[in-house]
Amino acid sequence: MQQHTPRATLRTLALAVWLAGAPLALTGQAQAASPVLAMAYVPGSIQPSHLGSSQVQAQVDAAYAAWKSRYLKTDPQDANRMYVWFGSASGKQVVSEGQGFGMVAVTQMAARDPQAQQLFDKLFRYYRAHPSQNSPYLMAWAQALSGGRLVDTEGASSATDGDMDAAYALLLADQLWGSNGAINYRAEALNTINALMTLTVNQSQWTLKLGDWARDSDATYGKSTRGSDFMFTHLRAFHAASGDARWQFVLDKSYQIADSVYRNYAPATGLLPDFMVPDGNGGFKPSPPNFLEADTDGKYSWNNCRVPWRFSLDYLVNGDTRALALLQTLNRWVRTTASNGDPGRIYSGYELNGTPLNNWTSNAFTAPFAVSATIDASNQAWLNALWDRVAATPSNEYYADSIRLLSMIGAAGLWRQPGAASVTPTPTATPTPGPSATPTATPTATPTTTPTPTAPPTATPTPASNCFAAWHAGSEYQGGARVTFNGRNYEAKWWTRGDDPSKSGQWGVWKDLGPCGAAATPTVAPSPTATPTAMPSPTLTPVPTATPQPTATPTAVPSATPTSSPTPGSCGLAWEEGRSYKAGERVSYKGVGYQALVAHTAYAGAGWTPEASPTLWKTLGPC
Repeated sequence: MQQHTPRATLRTLALAVWLAGAPLALTGQAQAASPVLAMAYVPGSIQPSHLGSSQVQAQVDAAYAAWKSRYLKTDPQDANRMYVWFGSASGKQVVSEGQGFGMVAVTQMAARDPQAQQLFDKLFRYYRAHPSQNSPYLMAWAQALSGGRLVDTEGASSATDGDMDAAYALLLADQLWGSNGAINYRAEALNTINALMTLTVNQSQWTLKLGDWARDSDATYGKSTRGSDFMFTHLRAFHAASGDARWQFVLDKSYQIADSVYRNYAPATGLLPDFMVPDGNGGFKPSPPNFLEADTDGKYSWNNCRVPWRFSLDYLVNGDTRALALLQTLNRWVRTTASNGDPGRIYSGYELNGTPLNNWTSNAFTAPFAVSATIDASNQAWLNALWDRVAATPSNEYYADSIRLLSMIGAAGLWRQPGAASVTPTPTATPTPGPSATPTATPTATPTTTPTPTAPPTATPTPASNCFAAWHAGSEYQGGARVTFNGRNYEAKWWTRGDDPSKSGQWGVWKDLGPCGAAATPTVAPSPTATPTAMPSPTLTPVPTATPQPTATPTAVPSATPTSSPTPGSCGLAWEEGRSYKAGERVSYKGVGYQALVAHTAYAGAGWTPEASPTLWKTLGPC
C-alpha cells in the first residue's frame, strides 16, 4: 500500500501560509466570450435574489480571475503545461486534487473565458505528464520541486477525487469543443473513466476506494470509502459516457452509504464523516481517528466540507432526490443551530453531533453551504447572506479558494453537467425531510432518477397483438418503458439510449418479455439470490483490465413524476419482501397503508419495510 502524507496536514500548512500572506488584488477580469451556457436547475431551486444577475455573474468572474492569477502556474520544464499551485513556497507544489479542481473550473467558466481551451489543454498535459505508477491514465497524487523540476513525491499512486474531477472535465471539454483537435477529449476521458473503474472501485462491493493503491483484498482500506468522493454528478456522467453499467452500481451504492450513515450517526445534523469503514453488519460507520489523514478522519472535516456542494448538484441538475433528506437536515442545522443565521459562525470542522472542532472559519467550509441552500426557497435569506460573505472574502489559500470558486458557480445557477438535458429536470418524489426509523444493514441498489431530455416513447401496447412501439437506437427510454424489437418485447430496467435489446443479456438494461403477440403477462423478475463473487484485485499495471461481468441487477429507474396521493386510510395488498413495486402502488404493513414513491425491488434482507424506508414509501394512515 502506498502511504500518503495526510492531506489535512497539508491544508493546515497552507492555511498558515494564507494567514501570513497579504490580500490579493483582483486583476485580469474574465471577458465574456459568449452568453453563459448554464443547465436548467430543478424547479423550486433558487439563486441569490438581492443582486441582479449581472452583479452575481460579475462576482463569479472576479473570483475566477483572481483564482487564475494566483494559482495557475507554468511548468518550469514545459511551457505547454500548467498546474494548479498548492500554495507553498517550497515542498509540495501540486496535488492531483487541485489539478482536478482546475480542470473543472476552466471548463465550467469556458463560456466566459476566451482562453479557456488553451488553459485547459495545458492543465491536461500536466495531468498526463505525471501518471500514477499503476496506470498512465491516472495522476500521481503529488509533486514537489527538486532542482527546478516538478517530480513525484511520497510515492506515485493516485487519489480518487482528482482523477474523477479530471475525467468529468474532459467529458465537458468534449461537449464544449469537440474531440477532433490536438487532444481527443472524449477518448482521454474514457481512458481515465475505465482506469478508475478498474483500479479505484471495489469490484464486489461497488464502493469507491481511496486511490489505486488500495487493493480490494486489503482488510483496512479495500472496502473503506471517503464521502467527498461521492460525486454523484460524475458517476452519472461516467455511466452515460462509457455505457458501463457498473457505474450505476457505484452511484446507487454511494447513495445508500450516505443515507445509512446519516440516519444512523448524524440524524440531527446531516454531517457525514470524512472516511467511512464497514461496520461488520453489512453497513458503514465513521472511521476511527487517524485512519488515513488525521485524528478528525471520523468527523466532518477537511474532506467532507465539500459534501454540501457535491451532493446538491445531482439534485439541482439531475433531479435525484436520494440525498435530499440529508441536505435538508444539513441546511436546517447549519442555518439555525450551528450559526444562528450568521455565516461568519460556520467553523472549520464538527463532531457529527454538531459540536465545533475549533473556532476558525474558512471558505472551504462556508462556501459549499451556499450551494446546498439553493435547493429550497425557504433558504433565500440565508443564501443571500452566505453569498455576500463568500463573494467578499477570498482566502488566498489554494484549497479554500478553489472550493469557493466552484461553489459560487454552482450557487449562481451556472453549473454545467456533461451530457445533461437543456430542459429543466423534474425531481423524483421528495423524501421525508427528517430521519425516521434506523435502517438495517446497508441495502442493495436503490432507484435512481435521470432527467428526460426528450419525451420517451410511449409504452402503450397494441391491444390486438400485445406489441409495443418499435425500439429506436436514438431514442431515450426511462425505466419501465416497453418496446418491441425483432419480434420480441422488452422492458427497460433503468434509463437507456442506444443499447440493443437483443444483446442485453441477463445483466443488461433490457428485460426480455417474450415474443411480440404473446398473450401471457411476463412475471416479475425475482430478486437476485447469488452472492457476488469477489473479483481478483487489480494488478499494478498501467493497462486497465477487461471489464468484468456485473454481479447484481440495479433496480428500475423511477418515473419522473409521482402519481397523485390517494385518500388516507386506503390500503392495498400486504407488503412482501422480495417483491417489485411500481411508483404509486399501495400496500398495507402492520395495519398502516403506504404508497410507493418510486419503483423499486424490496430485496430480501435489505430491511426496506415501508415504515423504515421514508424515501421509498409515503404513509397514508391506518387501514
